[in-house]
Amino acid sequence: MGFPFFLAIRFLRGSQQEKALSVMIKVCFMSIFIAVASLTLIAAIMNGFEKETYKKLQGIHADLTLSGRNKPLQYGKLVSVIEKEFPEVIAISPTSYGQVLLSHNEQTQICLMKITIFKNISLCCECQCMNRD
Repeated sequence: MGFPFFLAIRFLRGSQQEKALSVMIKVCFMSIFIAVASLTLIAAIMNGFEKETYKKLQGIHADLTLSGRNKPLQYGKLVSVIEKEFPEVIAISPTSYGQVLLSHNEQTQICLMKITIFKNISLCCECQCMNRD
């Protein structure tokens, strides 16, 4: 057994002369033990939750994103190269981002619009807005 364990046992047994101090020391040790055990349990649960969430959501967000840095990519050539060089790639979908300004009944919102074109679905659109004050 290590030195810290020896020191803790000696501290717990050595305080038998003072009964009030002995009870207080035992309560403190139990509260520290419960706190450490609960934090360990929470860390294990969160780690498992994070792994399962990543597995389930892996198909939603791409593992690789290519950007042309304000220049359009040649999608047709890019797809043929990727399909030829990397046959394990399951799906390729072009996505475009743009900013839009929406106005209705004197309320204005600035939005970031994401448009994705799938093979089976013609168009998928996602819009995130924030109010303009």
